[in-house]
Amino acid sequence: MSPTLDYYAVLQVQPDAEDEVIQAAYRQLMRKYHPDRAGTDARKAAELHERAKLINEAHAVLSDPLSRRQYDTLRRPAPMSPSSVAAPATAQTARVSGGVSEAGTPAASGRTTPVPDELLGALIAQRWSDQDATPASVPRMFVATLAGIYTLLPGAYEWDSASGAEFVAVCWLPVVGTLAWALASGRLNWLLVGRPNAAVVGWAILALLALPAWRVLPRAVLGGALTVMLASGFLDNVLRATQTPIWAVWMAAGLLGLVIAPRAYVFAVLPTLGGCWLLSRLLWSQ
Repeated sequence: MSPTLDYYAVLQVQPDAEDEVIQAAYRQLMRKYHPDRAGTDARKAAELHERAKLINEAHAVLSDPLSRRQYDTLRRPAPMSPSSVAAPATAQTARVSGGVSEAGTPAASGRTTPVPDELLGALIAQRWSDQDATPASVPRMFVATLAGIYTLLPGAYEWDSASGAEFVAVCWLPVVGTLAWALASGRLNWLLVGRPNAAVVGWAILALLALPAWRVLPRAVLGGALTVMLASGFLDNVLRATQTPIWAVWMAAGLLGLVIAPRAYVFAVLPTLGGCWLLSRLLWSQ
C-alpha cells in the first residue's frame, strides 16, 4: 500500500465510490490496458503491463474494506488528481449508464470523473520517481531486473491465480534438474553403494520432489529436450555425420524452448545446465 499514490485516481472513481463501482471500474480498465492488447509490440506490452500492475494494486487495496480504511487514513493529497486534469469535452458530456459512462469512464455515485489516459501514465512516472529517490543496492536491482524479465515473458500474469504456482515451479525446477543430472550421471553412486534397489528409491524420491513443478515440468521437458541433448553431447555424432552446423541447431533449440515454455526455459532449463556444468568443474571434476 502506497499512500503517496491516489488509488482512486488510478481506478478513476470518487473516494466515496461503492464497492460495485470500484469492481466495474477495475474490470473496464483491465480490459482497456491488458498487455495482450499490445499484440507483438513489445514496447507497448511493457507499458500496458506497468499500467495493469498499478490498476491491480489499486484494486487490491480499495476492494478490501479493512485495507481501504487504512489507506484512507494514510492517504494524503496526491500531486495530481482527476479534478486537476482538464477532461475532453466529449468525456465531460458523457451520460452515465450502468455504472460506466458511455465514454468508457467508470462512474461513481451517479457522476463521472473523466480522466484522460495521460493521468495513469503520470501516476506511474510518479511511482518510479519515488522509487528512484531511494538508493537501491546492486542485489536488489539485479532481482528487480530478473523479475521484470520474468513478467515480460509469456505466461500467467502476476494478478492471475496461477501465477504463484508457476513461479514456485519454475524456481524449483533447477533443483530437481540438478539432482536428476547427478543421479543419472552416476555422481551420487557413493550414496547408493551397498543399498539394494537404491537407484529405484532415488528416482522415486526425485519424482516426489518434482511434484510441486508438475504443471510446468512437461512443457519444460519438451522445450528443453533438444538443448539438453546438445549440451550433453548426445547429438555430436549425428551432427558430424550429417554435417549440420552446430550453431544452427543451437539456435533451433533456443527458439523451440522459447516457443514452448519461455519462462521455464530461461529461468529453469538454462540455469540447470549452467549449474550442472559449474558443479562438474568444481565438485565432480575427477
